[in-house]
Amino acid sequence: MSRTGEFRHYTPGTIDPATGAATVLVHRHHHADAPGLRLVESLKPGAPLTWCGIASARGFRWTEPAAALAVGDAGTLGLMVALTDRAREDGARLLAVVEVDGPARDAARDLLPDADCHPRPARSGREARASWQPAEVRRCGRAVTVTMNGHKEGHGRQDGPGGGTAREVPTRLRQAGHRVGRLTPGPHNAITDVPGVLVGHTTLRDDAAGLYSGVTAIVPEGLGQWPTLPAALHVANGYGKFVGATQLAELGELETPVLLTSTLSAFRAADALLTWVLDRAETPPTSVNPVVGEINDSWLSARRPRPLTEAHVLAALDSAAAGPVTQGSVGGGTGACALGFKGGIGTASRLVGPINTPTEANCSAEDGPAARPVTVGALVQANMGGELRVGERTVTPESAGVPRAGQRTENGSCVVVLALDFPCPPHQLTRIAARGALALGRVGANYSHGSGDYGLAFSATGSHAPRTLSPAELDAVFEGVRESVEEAVIDALLTAGTVRTPGGRAAHGLPLSAVIP
Repeated sequence: MSRTGEFRHYTPGTIDPATGAATVLVHRHHHADAPGLRLVESLKPGAPLTWCGIASARGFRWTEPAAALAVGDAGTLGLMVALTDRAREDGARLLAVVEVDGPARDAARDLLPDADCHPRPARSGREARASWQPAEVRRCGRAVTVTMNGHKEGHGRQDGPGGGTAREVPTRLRQAGHRVGRLTPGPHNAITDVPGVLVGHTTLRDDAAGLYSGVTAIVPEGLGQWPTLPAALHVANGYGKFVGATQLAELGELETPVLLTSTLSAFRAADALLTWVLDRAETPPTSVNPVVGEINDSWLSARRPRPLTEAHVLAALDSAAAGPVTQGSVGGGTGACALGFKGGIGTASRLVGPINTPTEANCSAEDGPAARPVTVGALVQANMGGELRVGERTVTPESAGVPRAGQRTENGSCVVVLALDFPCPPHQLTRIAARGALALGRVGANYSHGSGDYGLAFSATGSHAPRTLSPAELDAVFEGVRESVEEAVIDALLTAGTVRTPGGRAAHGLPLSAVIP
């Protein structure tokens, strides 16, 4: 047995059935007597086990063995589903074993269709922690599987490519050999190219029930180092329910992650975000400003207008990761329609500069801050009306040979979130946020009466003295914003796929052939 990292609580375990070798991932937890601790301490030296601590799936990458077993109860479903999706992305195999009862059992089967579900013991909570024993031990080939009773219940769905099921992911514009603008994107052409910015989705999709909703979480890790980050909000059209807008605009500060969801789920999402923040606070705060943007996705989701639960939100937050971002009909974009096509989540990034960027180390140096290329990242929740424009061409559903999707009365909304990898003062972030919302016009958004169109910009790192950009530097950032938002919207439509509701409505993704004749 070898030890890597710190652990305090279990979540899943991984086992290679061919060899019996195992890796146990132990969820960090503040209880010193957590079940994971007891499990690991019960193992004898020399057992074929490696264990490490994780707080979420975002930092996990599959190595060896390539087969895995996730074990836990209803309170760990979010992480288990995220690991299942990560295993699929990495070409690994994973079996989930869930200890769960009652309504949560149906939810577990919905979220993890291939899971092996077992009844949960009667004891729970503090009693279970005080007298924990393995609920069941069974043989899986040559490997041992242990199902454990854990902490609070809840469930959520962290979606992998294609809504959690294996399918071909539609091509992004740049992957087809075409580009928007002249600037170079970051490694993933995503908002996560800004260091310290993580993205997670919980997707709620049930074609039989007419359910198309979810939540997307944008999590700046800089909030763990700074109490707030510089931020600003621009309202192009205020027909929306943007939670946290007034304090964000007034103070120029972001103090929580940003959530994007459906209109009637915005307030439940805000409450869940508050729970997430309070659970991580060293001392209870007296004031928190949760930030939640929303879109009206009722054209597709009229049957289930308010499906989001706290567990869904927590799953998106806990599974937020760096690296590539799943796009299209996922998370807060699951029920979106934009410009007559199926809309959704899109993202892009650009390298701009060089720009003089102060740090705590060099901001007082006599020769001034160092100049370097900087990254501008954009994520859009595309759900607006209008006619799609790609370059100098107008692309309509009719010209693409598909029926038009979305509200006939031009209700919708679009939220643009921008992240910068350098400290920027709020008054200039306000101007940058405005360019994010205005860039929607480049792809044909019509900013109608019934559309809530917002731009939010934040710096992913804090500073005690953010430097004001020069006019030339600000123009360079503006250009990066325009290109990123334009490409993000096009990619959202290209990767959205097609949705057909039980009532006969159909929202078709943008065919690549319509964009590239």
